[in-house]
This record gives sequence, C-alpha cells and structure tokens, in this order.
Amino acid sequence: MEFYGYRRPDGRVGVRNKVLILPASVCASDTTRIIAQQVTGSVTFNNQQGCAQVAPDQQLTMDVMAGYAANPNIYGTVVVSLGCENCQMDLVVDAIRQR
Repeated sequence: MEFYGYRRPDGRVGVRNKVLILPASVCASDTTRIIAQQVTGSVTFNNQQGCAQVAPDQQLTMDVMAGYAANPNIYGTVVVSLGCENCQMDLVVDAIRQR
C-alpha cells in the first residue's frame, strides 16, 4: 500500500484534504457554519471565544485557533472576522504563521 500524504519537518503526517473556515469569534461562527455547508471539503467549528477576553485568555484562544489551522489535514485556512472582536483577523493570521 502506498501513502499519498506528506511528512512534515516535525515528523507528523497528513493528507491536507480539508479547508478550515476559521471563525475569529463567537459572532463569526454562524457565518463560518454557512460557508462550510456550501463548500465541499471544508470544516469549521463553533468558536465560543474571541470577544471581551483578558490578555491571558485571549492568548489561549489564539493558540487554539492557530493549532486548528496547523492540523496536518488542513490544506488552507480562511479566517472570518467581524472586525470588532479582540481576536482581530491580522492577529489570528500572525498566530497561524508563527505556528
């Protein structure tokens, strides 16, 4: 049997077969759900955070979102942000790039 995935530099493997529609906040979760229902091969989740968080809690939320985007089965990520949340889109994108 031949494996058609890839090996990451840290040894993990994946197939990169999903696009993550990432909500930056709870308010963006409904929008990402609608998008994911319309786009074959995409996934999302219901983010319950992202707004009105103190710095340590916001950092944890950012780390979790970056971790989802770094999953070896994620081909690409589309970040959906309303612009009013603590976890602004540019901050989320930077956290993903650092990961």
